[in-house]
Amino acid sequence: MSDKFHKPIFVTGLPRSGTSLVAGLLHACGAWVGNTVLGDAANPRGYFEHVIVRERIVKQLLSRVHCDPMGVNPLSPLDLSLRVSNLEKVLGAVLAREDYNANMPWLYKDAKLTLVWPAFAHAFPDATWVIVKRDPQQVIDSCLRTPFMAQHGADREFWEVFVAQYETRLASLAQTVERHVMVEPQKLVGGDYSDLKKVLSLCDLQFRKAAVDEFICNDFWHG
Repeated sequence: MSDKFHKPIFVTGLPRSGTSLVAGLLHACGAWVGNTVLGDAANPRGYFEHVIVRERIVKQLLSRVHCDPMGVNPLSPLDLSLRVSNLEKVLGAVLAREDYNANMPWLYKDAKLTLVWPAFAHAFPDATWVIVKRDPQQVIDSCLRTPFMAQHGADREFWEVFVAQYETRLASLAQTVERHVMVEPQKLVGGDYSDLKKVLSLCDLQFRKAAVDEFICNDFWHG
């Protein structure tokens, strides 16, 4: 694998924060995503989560550390020493089976990376981390109205605790990993692409304004 394999883009943040929007824009600008979860009523443009990586690597790792594989409840304590000895090799094999030829950066997006990021940061020290930031109350509103999230709890206090736990882990990620960019989806939807351009510059990707403008659809974003 070339250097581009060793310099992936990891997109994470709170669920319902806009991680799919950000990942979709990076894909529109040339990042490789592979075989990803298709869109539905809750996320019409698609989820941009690699199916095999999510199901066979991230969820299994969460189960190993006694955390809900859905990343909701229960959550395991943050373990900065979390390691997977052959994670780089396993991911390389998964990508190769989908004909990734390492001529472009590859991207993995998953809010659940917030819970296991130390393992991925150790395996890929040159990765660029994209931390998606959205107002916590807007995140909670979205969780409460989205069926696959609301099934875990209809109590706003439950989601306030959940958000606080995720934000603690995201703060630790930002403090630990030097190569990271905070991205605010609300700015992107409003036409301010400065955060996106920072990521593209770090990853040697080109800003494709036409593709970005076409991908963004305000009807799918609830502020």
